[in-house]
Amino acid sequence: MSDAQGVENDRKPLENVESHAVGLAALTICEALMMSLVEKGVFSDDERLALLEDCSEALRHTAQDAESIGLHKSAAKIVEFVAANSNSTKAAQKIG
Repeated sequence: MSDAQGVENDRKPLENVESHAVGLAALTICEALMMSLVEKGVFSDDERLALLEDCSEALRHTAQDAESIGLHKSAAKIVEFVAANSNSTKAAQKIG
């Protein structure tokens, strides 16, 4: 089997993954990275919160049409939830 075939076979298990699972995985990874960077002193918790506020604002202002407005507003709410809850992925699993 060639390397290209091996890469293709590695991707097949992800073809049927629910988009919610992909989003939760991304949220968990990003939150862990942010918390690790704060713990290591790369940036402060206040800077983490400012970054999340910037993300939320950017999401709210980048929607181009009616369909994407709802998606972007929902994503902004998730970012705001992460900012308000230090362990948001566990809390989000309880809500969802």
